[in-house]
Formats: sequence, structure tokens, C-alpha cells
Amino acid sequence: MNPATLPASVVLHFELGGETLGLDVAAVAEVTAAIPLARLCGAPAAVAGLAALRARPLTVIDVAALHGLPAAPSDSRTNFLVLAEPWSNLALSVAAAIEMSAVSPDPKPCPHGHAQLLDGRQVRLLDAATVVASLERALGVELALELPP
Repeated sequence: MNPATLPASVVLHFELGGETLGLDVAAVAEVTAAIPLARLCGAPAAVAGLAALRARPLTVIDVAALHGLPAAPSDSRTNFLVLAEPWSNLALSVAAAIEMSAVSPDPKPCPHGHAQLLDGRQVRLLDAATVVASLERALGVELALELPP
């Protein structure tokens, strides 16, 4: 399914540390099974490593570490959420099953930054720009949005 053709109220969501987190489907270019990573010595825990997806370099961010959540069990299936432009050189590593659901058009009151799914569950919405800003703070640098030619 092409994320660009879905309604704006669709999120990809997953369980981490007992909390349901979600990302607007429009912020994600691709979901893929984890691929081998090159670990970076001295990098903050939130930087899982570097990967090459179809010859395209990606910086992989550990969502649990970035948000101070407990690490998933080592036997968890890990997926990468490759972000859409302008952050297409970043992927979020999620050691959890990823689901896609619509957000309720008539939600019950939710805490700020949360939304209600059609099944009644609440999801804490992650904003791609905020995730990138958190990573920049952890690294102490501003990330380049594009690779040099």
C-alpha cells in the first residue's frame, strides 16, 4: 500500500516499554526488516549504527534508547522505519511488531501528543522533526538532511 494514498489520519504504531508509540504514515517512506548495522564506537546509545539499504546509507536510530525506554528482549523482531523526505537518510529501529491503524475521527479526550485509534487504544504520537531534534541534541550536532553529491 502506498502511504501517499492513505488518509492523513493513519499511523504506524508499535509497543515499546509498555507504551504504544506511533508515527504518521506520511512521515515514513518504507518499513523494512532490520539489516546489518555497522556500530559506531563512542556514539550515544540512541544511534544504533549505520546501514546500507539498496546502496543508500542510513543512520539508524534506536527509538527505545532515544526515549529512555527499556530495551526490547534480544529475541524481538526488529524493523526499520525509513523516514520520508527530508530525513530519508534516517531510519528508526523498532524492536516490536508494527501495525497500521486509522485514528478515530471522534476521539475521546487524550493527553497532549496522543491520539485514539479506532479500536480505542491511545497512542503517543512521535513527530519526525522532534525525533530528529532529539537525536541532534544527543549528538550535539545538526544533522545534514541530504548527502553531498
